[in-house]
Amino acid sequence: MRCRQCLVRDHYRADTQSIGERLLHQTRVFLRTLLRVYNRNGRQTKSFHGNIVNKSNGRRLSINNQLIVDSKSRASIVGRLVSKWVSNSIAADIRRNATRQLLFKGPGLGLGLVGVCINNKGPSLLTEIDETEAKCQQIRSIFSTLFTNYQIKSEAAEPCLFDLNNLQFGNCIAKGCNAVVYDAKLKGNTNQFAVKMMFNYDAESNAAAIWKAMNKECITFNGNFSSNKELEIMLNTPNRQKLKPHPNIIEIKGVFADYVPSLPEAIELYPNALPLRLCDQGFGRNMTLFLVMKKYDMSLKTFLVERDLKTQTSLFLLSQLFEGISHLIKHKIVHRDIKTDNILLDLSSDPDFPWLVITDFGFCVNSLRIPLNSDEITRGGNRALMAPEIVCAEPGPFSYIDYSASDLWSCGTIAYEIFNAENPFYPNKSKKYLQNNNYKEEHLPIMPPSTPKPIAALIFDILKRNPSERPHPKVAASLCEMLLFFSRRNLMVFKTQIDRSEVYKSRKLLQWLRALATITLCQRNTMTGGRKLNAAEMKLRLMFLSEVKIEYLLPALSYISTEEKI
Repeated sequence: MRCRQCLVRDHYRADTQSIGERLLHQTRVFLRTLLRVYNRNGRQTKSFHGNIVNKSNGRRLSINNQLIVDSKSRASIVGRLVSKWVSNSIAADIRRNATRQLLFKGPGLGLGLVGVCINNKGPSLLTEIDETEAKCQQIRSIFSTLFTNYQIKSEAAEPCLFDLNNLQFGNCIAKGCNAVVYDAKLKGNTNQFAVKMMFNYDAESNAAAIWKAMNKECITFNGNFSSNKELEIMLNTPNRQKLKPHPNIIEIKGVFADYVPSLPEAIELYPNALPLRLCDQGFGRNMTLFLVMKKYDMSLKTFLVERDLKTQTSLFLLSQLFEGISHLIKHKIVHRDIKTDNILLDLSSDPDFPWLVITDFGFCVNSLRIPLNSDEITRGGNRALMAPEIVCAEPGPFSYIDYSASDLWSCGTIAYEIFNAENPFYPNKSKKYLQNNNYKEEHLPIMPPSTPKPIAALIFDILKRNPSERPHPKVAASLCEMLLFFSRRNLMVFKTQIDRSEVYKSRKLLQWLRALATITLCQRNTMTGGRKLNAAEMKLRLMFLSEVKIEYLLPALSYISTEEKI
């Protein structure tokens, strides 16, 4: 028989064990409640053990003696527990938000919020402008893919090899001093092309000599095949200069060398360029180079003669012209013959929003600085639109020509024509024009009244005699695109930007860019109302967002400093 003391000890152990078991049981019930999958939108909830629970108006349900708590009760329980153990500091708010996200909305967003709080609040070696540029990088990464896909869909590649046998020539489109352009199409196909036939006066009638004399014309050809085997070998040489494709640079689709054919109006238009076998007055060789390109509607020169442009159309053209020049400078290519004849337009999308490309690279060089040992070195094509540092450069044993801002200067003179004024450097009827070798900046004519004042200030800076004082072409393009894409109300924010810091401006720019990116995605998917963007507008907006950088946008804002300049 056991003693009384042993009985008391055993009873105490049983009570303690029962209390522990009850606590463990309640803890398990509580954890099962938190981990139970709750279906908010459905009519039934599946418990962690697979039991089906019907939804009711009550806050708690019990089936099979199991405690089931709905989302509101669960939120209140967790809220009380969290609020009991944390204070009301910022860190406490972050922990509470993270706990709620982890328990009710999944771990992804909760961890993302914690990460954002740490990156923004904690110490960092990056400035706010650097962080803004990092966010711009995210925008660029998204829209570069979209822009590439848009390009592929809009421009189908031609798989065939071009030669005289499969091309059917039509009428003459244009003629210059060095070449003639015909419209053409593939036999048995309706696709229209433009074929440029070079005038060959000096090179021997073989592919190697022709390529050596005219390879600059092929700088925008990114293929490596030709109907001439000898020419194809030269196209595949590793050191061949090629310019990366750009939407505002003409793309050559095919290159081949062949005998000069008898084409319509040849004897009337260019008899001296023909060989003797076709014309008695000809001085040309039997073979020459042919370039196949997309057929465009007209040149910028013809477009400006036929109509007076709206301000929006002028900005649209000027932004594309600066984008093309920026691409050339980025790859250290100088065109050296920028003029309205060498700028082509595609009007298929909308005549008020023509797409622009720069063409005719016969005078281009693949270096921004070239030596000027003698005066016999060719400085470019159109002397009237040469930058002053090019015209005034004097030859010598240690002299060189700096072309880094010369094409931009030529674009500044063309801007007058794009805004419905006469080019101040072209001779006119009144014979009052400026000469690029001796003009003074204060003598530059005022831009037309329809020109936005920030653009007028930009053109004045572009036409400065000192090339180091001219803005970067990308800054000029960014200003035009900001005036196109951002509303007047947005730009009025900077009417007192003299007192604003660059951090403030970068934050505002980032807000605009996020809004513009969202609107562009919606309009691209036709999810919004209002005016639908045409193909050219969408293309320019995608290109702007795929290349946007704070380092170019902030200097562009300097031209929008007061309300009067907007």
